[in-house]
Amino acid sequence: MDLPCDSFFQKCDDMMAALFDDDDSGLGMDFDFRNDGAISPAKPADKSQKRQRRFSPESGTYSKQSHDLKAARSETLATEPIADGDMIGDGSRNCRLPTVFDSRHDLKCISADTLADVIRGSHNIGNYSIIDCRYPYEFQGGHITNADNMFKPEDLGRLFTSTSPSVLIFHCEFSIERGPAMCRNLRQKDRETNGDNYPHLFYPEIYLLQDGYKSFYQTYPELCTPEGYLPMLDKSHASDLRHFRVKSKSWSVGQKSKPKKSVRLFD
Repeated sequence: MDLPCDSFFQKCDDMMAALFDDDDSGLGMDFDFRNDGAISPAKPADKSQKRQRRFSPESGTYSKQSHDLKAARSETLATEPIADGDMIGDGSRNCRLPTVFDSRHDLKCISADTLADVIRGSHNIGNYSIIDCRYPYEFQGGHITNADNMFKPEDLGRLFTSTSPSVLIFHCEFSIERGPAMCRNLRQKDRETNGDNYPHLFYPEIYLLQDGYKSFYQTYPELCTPEGYLPMLDKSHASDLRHFRVKSKSWSVGQKSKPKKSVRLFD
């Protein structure tokens, strides 16, 4: 028989899990707070356990939804290799920047060192743009030199001009949620716009900065202006966080699902 204290602690655990499992917070609530106050991306073990509970003893199979999501994920990874020399989105040539493997993404990622080299002119890639997908108060607290702040999909419309950059580099605080979501949003709209001219793209060469602004700032503070880092969860900006979370909520929910095979976002 369960003791009253066991029931109490179980309810506490459930309340804490619900508090930090906030799908609309961008990436700020997906943290592991158990490491002596250090903030680090939380491990996805709990989500795997949730999927396992969908197993049906009667049928001996997983639910169709769970199976389809798993299959879509496998197909995406199979068609989007993350390696040096892989092809850009329209398949016309190899990537001009060296990419690094990141098991959290099916996107082409570059390291902080590579981005620093780009800023210093060590890579001949022509016109490029750094897209900072953090909220404005984070951006104002410190950002990569010459970066543009775009945290809503409609902001991406500013890129479609006569002087459109040939390379786009996305990031957010940790490049776990908001940056990848904006990156996929751009590619999806690009595919839809060029649906009758596949595989043509306006932006075939897009990258994600591995580990985001926080890691870049820790390594290259001299390439940031102002030289600072303001976390999304900074207590003095709690009201700003609520404000911008509402603004992004209308589009962020649908960005978490992986692209369907028929859309062909990154092949």
